[in-house]
Amino acid sequence: MSREEIKKTRQKKRKKSARLVLRLALLAFFVFAAVRFISQQPLLSEYDNKISELNGQIEQQEQEKAHYEELKALYETEEYQKQLARERLGLVEENERVFIDVSGN
Repeated sequence: MSREEIKKTRQKKRKKSARLVLRLALLAFFVFAAVRFISQQPLLSEYDNKISELNGQIEQQEQEKAHYEELKALYETEEYQKQLARERLGLVEENERVFIDVSGN
């Protein structure tokens, strides 16, 4: 064999070994990625459950907020304030007659 043939043979062997190393590296990377993905599935599932729970809490808080906003709107009405003044303070409007039960019952 001539020197040139030996060089070509060596270059072919180097190319083959370089391809093999590249293939092994790619295989190792994909195996590593698959193992990491599979091992994180329970954690992702736990996070999904936590998100669902928090979304439920948000919905409940929004309902409570809407309820309190309705109460606030009611409390700010003049009619409610008059009713409250009648019940708690005993106030009466003009031209209104007040009857007091003196019998004690």
